[in-house]
Amino acid sequence: MEATETHRHNFTYNVEGNTLTATCAHDDGTITGGNYERLGGLVGRAEGNITINNCHVSTEISTTVSGVAFHGGVIGTWNGTNAICTVTGCVYDGLIYNPNEAGVTTSCHGFIGNLFGSNLIVTFTDCLFAPAAYGTGKYTLGDKCFTFVYPNSEPTYNMTNCYYTSILGNRQGRPAATATVAPDNLGNATTDHGMVKGYKNGFLYDGNYYTPKYGDAVVEYRFNEWNERADVTINGTNNQGTGVNVVGVNITEEVGNIKSVINTAQAATVILPFSYICNGNEGGKFYGFKEVAYVEGLHKWVCTMQEPGNTAVTTLTANTPYLFMPDDATTMTFPNIVSMTGGAVTLLPTTANDGVYGGATTDAAWNFHGSYKGKSWAVASNDYGFAAQSGTEAGGGATVNAGQFVRFTTGAFIKPMRCYLSYVGTDAPAPARGLTRSAAATDDLPQSITVRLVSRNGETTAIGEIDTTTGKMTFDSEAWYTLDGVRLSSKPSTKGIYINNGKKIVIK
Repeated sequence: MEATETHRHNFTYNVEGNTLTATCAHDDGTITGGNYERLGGLVGRAEGNITINNCHVSTEISTTVSGVAFHGGVIGTWNGTNAICTVTGCVYDGLIYNPNEAGVTTSCHGFIGNLFGSNLIVTFTDCLFAPAAYGTGKYTLGDKCFTFVYPNSEPTYNMTNCYYTSILGNRQGRPAATATVAPDNLGNATTDHGMVKGYKNGFLYDGNYYTPKYGDAVVEYRFNEWNERADVTINGTNNQGTGVNVVGVNITEEVGNIKSVINTAQAATVILPFSYICNGNEGGKFYGFKEVAYVEGLHKWVCTMQEPGNTAVTTLTANTPYLFMPDDATTMTFPNIVSMTGGAVTLLPTTANDGVYGGATTDAAWNFHGSYKGKSWAVASNDYGFAAQSGTEAGGGATVNAGQFVRFTTGAFIKPMRCYLSYVGTDAPAPARGLTRSAAATDDLPQSITVRLVSRNGETTAIGEIDTTTGKMTFDSEAWYTLDGVRLSSKPSTKGIYINNGKKIVIK
């Protein structure tokens, strides 16, 4: 028996040196493969360097192989030595199926069915896997199938800006959201391949935009993972300074088996869509909200933020706002995932796009909120945003210091994945003894609130400022504080433990 093909070809091959280059407008039809293995929708077998550009492959492969078939939606088999396979600006929307029964044919792959050799490099850029639907007479395949390519251990794999609308067995690339109007998280155009126009965060093909399904949470399933563990990068930067509620992070369903997480935006406040146990290598420390109070010794309003937990371990709860104080790191990473149960975390839905701190607090008049979307304020409010760096308050003329919560005025905004304080009481507390409440209670609310960091055992560890440019806390090296945060006029002479330059000092 021979495999038969019914095709409409509209592509060209070009051989230059030892490289085969294929470019096509559209290739479709059906390959009735029977018991034959290693069939390809565009190229059956290739050796040495191969480049495939600007190809739309809709070929369907019908197979009755029982067991391993190694069919590929675009390339059946590729092999070589010191060779490179480059697939750029290509779309596969055909189908590989068994015409008789489901789950029988195994090891078929969306773009490349099988590959072998030595010193091989495979690169996918701006590609889409959008297979046709299974149905009667077109049954699903069995196990060990992969969305883009068989993950042989020998080659080096690279994948940039590649998406799928549904998977073939194991996931590779990024899950795609589809829209006919350019979404907010698309980014600037980078490369026009002809059929596909690549952007920083997605691409345009046939009138549709394909972008990360979860907005700023870019979930990417890479190669050489048989258990579908994924990497996720969370940017949290889509606000672009416009004050408009843009995509941000919008996870509508649980996404399991995340093996690594990086937050590329250095944050002063943060809300995370997963739970996590810290091991001290995250790039800084996390603090939860405790209370807001007027401290007479400081003559300041102070927000106390305390390390969560009552043991040596800091455990973060998903969809909960925190204050993050970075050290020298420029990104927030979560390396302890590999040591947690199963070596993976689960991204939880963020459809509420708002979380309130649920730890132990002593102040019911204030809430600490987190938002996965950018949030803006059209009018002045009783909400406060954290000032990551010094400057002039939004909509006003007052100068604020880094390390303070600043009261929002008209035109203020926060970026996605940031947090803010909100006064929810009925009467604002008078700022100091001897002062009476005004007719409008909120007039007693301060314009700025200083932050005090407290360890799990209740000791003050820092009162200072954060500089997100350097990622470091800075302190007045001349200032001395008691452990309850009272600033002293000079270096103390009385025995005790004090805070100076962000460190605990023992006076004997």
